[in-house]
Amino acid sequence: MFKLATVLLCALAVVPVVSTGVLGSPKEFLDGVAAVVNGDVITVSEVLEALHNREQAALAGLSRVKRQEKLQGLRSLVTRELVDRQLILQAFRKRGLAIPPSVVESQIRKIICENFSGNRAALVGTLWSQRCTLNQLEKIEADRMAILAMRQENVKDGPVISPDQIQQYFRENRSLYTIPEQVKLRMIILRESGSSDDFAVGKGDNRRAIAEEIHTKLINGEKFDRMARVYSEDVSTKNSGGDWGWIERTTLNADLSRLAFSMKSGEISPVTSIGNAHYILFVEAHKRALVKRIEEVCDKIERYLIHQARVRTQERWLKELRKRAFIKVLS
Repeated sequence: MFKLATVLLCALAVVPVVSTGVLGSPKEFLDGVAAVVNGDVITVSEVLEALHNREQAALAGLSRVKRQEKLQGLRSLVTRELVDRQLILQAFRKRGLAIPPSVVESQIRKIICENFSGNRAALVGTLWSQRCTLNQLEKIEADRMAILAMRQENVKDGPVISPDQIQQYFRENRSLYTIPEQVKLRMIILRESGSSDDFAVGKGDNRRAIAEEIHTKLINGEKFDRMARVYSEDVSTKNSGGDWGWIERTTLNADLSRLAFSMKSGEISPVTSIGNAHYILFVEAHKRALVKRIEEVCDKIERYLIHQARVRTQERWLKELRKRAFIKVLS
């Protein structure tokens, strides 16, 4: 379904900056002034609308305190981007430039064709449901094109990146292109607070002693996966024979990780008790840490370095616009 927010967010790829909000705010409030840029006002509603388009993803999984801190930083970032957006549009208009109405209309027709099967009335109805008019959409599209034109003029294509630059970045950031050491692990877990109907023992029996009995059977040749299916109390791996697959050092807690990565392929660990649980580990295989060959990642590095160069060029351009402007951001 076509959403105006999708059109608005297209402007994010330009600076990146956010677009002016024309949708209804998620909450009713008295509007106010968030910032002034050379006499042009950025309203609180514009900031909140731009913030609303981002905050759900940005704040997911954070605690209440962390959410407040993140939200404050996000609001400052959005306000700055709206200021930069306004500066770019002002620079465009100061030069007496304008996007021809025919170009804007062509873009509107494209939206209608791609999203509404050529039905202009359907677009108008959708805009109305999102508290927007066709004229507002036309202005949004014209502004987006103006920003894109200014960016293309002031942020040229990235520089040519030499092989030496790629190699230097690769050397300095080798860890980014390293596949960590891994072990293929199976594990049997018994917990003091748990119980197992498969044991012919009482509920109060010593779980450590039971784990030792299992370990003895394993040393005497019992298959680890079969014993895990029968006795392990880890519900996530019990049915797969205690299989954890290939793990890295950060997968387990520090004590178990040290133990697993100190073992040889085919080795069964002693019973290891941590907290209220008892563990028996079986390392099936090892993979050493592997640094990817530069030939595998050189294209990715080149694209990254070009992008970074364009970001720096863009920031220098915006810095000059800010330096020549009167900007007041209200807290």
